[in-house]
Amino acid sequence: MPRGPAGARPRVDGCDDVPALMTRTAHIRAGLVAFAVAALLAGCGGGDDEGGGGEPAGGGGGAPDGEQLFASRCGSCHTLSAAGTDGSVGPDLDDLKPDAARVLTAIETAPGVMPEGLAEGAEAQAIADYVAGAPGAG
Repeated sequence: MPRGPAGARPRVDGCDDVPALMTRTAHIRAGLVAFAVAALLAGCGGGDDEGGGGEPAGGGGGAPDGEQLFASRCGSCHTLSAAGTDGSVGPDLDDLKPDAARVLTAIETAPGVMPEGLAEGAEAQAIADYVAGAPGAG
């Protein structure tokens, strides 16, 4: 084994690359975290994009419009051809074909990178019913 200056650690082939590998790994992790944060902030739903003040989508006082709610809050992350959305962060709902109960559970529990609080109550139920009844889905 080669020896360096007095007091120096002996050089072991391949070990000098460890700090560089750790740095690359840290950069990869940071990139993945940045991507996840960007996906959450980029609009996987969660905002009142329609400028309303808490009114259900589709007008004041009436039943919420599941299609409009889905398109504005969920469509940037999920593909559902009936709604004309082609998101790629969340599952493709045309392929998954979830029933209303499964959609409602996902809205309530926010699995994976799905943001919390996308919809509650009648709005969540309207989205769930729309997705389950959409052509090509549920």
